[in-house]
Amino acid sequence: TRALEQLYLLKALDNKGIITDLGRRMAEFPLEPAFARVLLMSKELACTREAISIISLLSVDSIFFTPQDKRDQATESKKKFASPLGDLITLLNVLHGYQDQNGNTQWCRQNFINKRNMKIVMDVQNQLIHLCDRIGISNTVSCGIDYDRLIRCLLSGFIRNTAILQPNNTYKTIIGNQAMMCNKKVEAVMYTELVLTSRPYMKYVTLVQTNWLQEMMSSSYSSNLES
Repeated sequence: TRALEQLYLLKALDNKGIITDLGRRMAEFPLEPAFARVLLMSKELACTREAISIISLLSVDSIFFTPQDKRDQATESKKKFASPLGDLITLLNVLHGYQDQNGNTQWCRQNFINKRNMKIVMDVQNQLIHLCDRIGISNTVSCGIDYDRLIRCLLSGFIRNTAILQPNNTYKTIIGNQAMMCNKKVEAVMYTELVLTSRPYMKYVTLVQTNWLQEMMSSSYSSNLES
């Protein structure tokens, strides 16, 4: 049921459960539906280069490492890349730094970047570039620093993973009204996955605007944004 719900929200299925034209295009990608939706939307929003980068960065568990004896240093180092827009843009900042340094081993060590995982990221990035070329999506189109476009693009794939700040400073998911933990206090957020601790905790949290959610949510769920 959740899988069908996700495909409906991604507009891969219509309200009768029949595959849409968009769904057929998504099926051409050997990727999770959310990522396929993001890549297709990236062509419309002209941010394919950045969309490919984010999907590649999400292909590994973490691009950071934290030695037990250098936790404070690692935390401080990560702040250099931190973006007020959220974790996904922070990851993108790291990738840009890594590429600027041509993957320099010393730079990775100084900044507590997992070089092995970054190599995996670069391999996945190259595969996605070839994939986009094959289906006619230019991989060189970039949004530059217009990250609103990129976040809206990502939201098209992760629309199910969104939550709204409540008056008691907790978050509830738009779909399912599940209570969530998050260390950010903004109106609405998008996340890539849940980490189960004593309570569900959102991972890779990025800030979104509620009007973007209203634009992308189906009418069946848009009322949740008003509550």
